[in-house]
Amino acid sequence: TKEEAIQMFGPDDAESTSKASVIVEEVAYSENEENNAIDFCLQAGCEHELGYEGIAILELIGHIAYTSAYQKLRTEEQLGYIVSAFPRKIMGGGQGLSVVVQSSSTLPATLEERCEAWLESFHKELTEMPEDQIAMEAAGVVAQLLE
Repeated sequence: TKEEAIQMFGPDDAESTSKASVIVEEVAYSENEENNAIDFCLQAGCEHELGYEGIAILELIGHIAYTSAYQKLRTEEQLGYIVSAFPRKIMGGGQGLSVVVQSSSTLPATLEERCEAWLESFHKELTEMPEDQIAMEAAGVVAQLLE
């Protein structure tokens, strides 16, 4: 509700949904399950706000993120046997980027912490990436979309 938004974010930020961060955590537990997992989803906006160009950029970021997350979280840190990053369509026309990690040895709180650390390093990786490499990655996305 609007009242809850004002209580959480203050009167100035409650009017602007672009300033509001919402964290939803759901924990499921079973004594018979030894695996832990996290689906770290970053919402980028709705299709209408992003437009074709924004959705294309999100696809490109997801393409680059997949390799980066796998290399860092799976290969280097060996957090889990499933690591993936990909663009995600969310109900209601929302768009985002998800990072999924499943592990039998690492607790969800640590998986979340490592995903956040990877996200910071990924930001640096993107900002320092040469334009010719971005163009090459974009060509790969186009080729996948045309298949």
